[in-house]
Amino acid sequence: MDTLNMIREKKDVTELVFTNVCRTYAKRHGIIEHIEKKIKLQIIHKFRDRMDPNKEKIPPNAQQVIE
Repeated sequence: MDTLNMIREKKDVTELVFTNVCRTYAKRHGIIEHIEKKIKLQIIHKFRDRMDPNKEKIPPNAQQVIE
């Protein structure tokens, strides 16, 4: 969780987290929710496979950047 520690340390000078973290990993470990709710930073999620029906659904509050 080095990334979470870095985000916590720099949260006073950070306004936005841009991530392409695997949704399955993020959901399982609660990383996205932790950053949004505990550290209180906005997140932009970058999903490459948005239209793939075999993938998990995109969180409803996610701001998306599609390649």
